[in-house]
Amino acid sequence: MSAQKIGWAKSCKGNKYEVFRNSMNREVYVKKGEKYFIGKATNAGQAMNMAEAWLRNK
Repeated sequence: MSAQKIGWAKSCKGNKYEVFRNSMNREVYVKKGEKYFIGKATNAGQAMNMAEAWLRNK
């Protein structure tokens, strides 16, 4: 199964990026030009928090 889009995360500069999560293996990706693997999350809420934190640190 491929990753499903679960929402948009906003960077500190105000740019929005798509967030994807594969529910089978819990992998989370942020699409910033290409898809970047950022970790694993047990649910969509945790995945969105991870994505926002990842974008803050970029």
